[in-house]
Amino acid sequence: GAMAIAPAQLAAQMALAAKLAPQDGEALLSLGLLLRAQGQAEKARSLFGVCAERARETIWAVYAAAAARGEL
Repeated sequence: GAMAIAPAQLAAQMALAAKLAPQDGEALLSLGLLLRAQGQAEKARSLFGVCAERARETIWAVYAAAAARGEL
């Protein structure tokens, strides 16, 4: 079966992925959504802005803008 990953460990792994691929909109958006789910709304909102900027002209930027508005 699938192995469970602790939320803090998952956040650390996603942060590393975003650091290693700073233009990867999917990684940035996913990390922002995870942070928001963990109650870190301000960090998440900031990350959505970073995603929208770095992944400009991609679907991830569209999703990040929607997430920043609370629509995702």
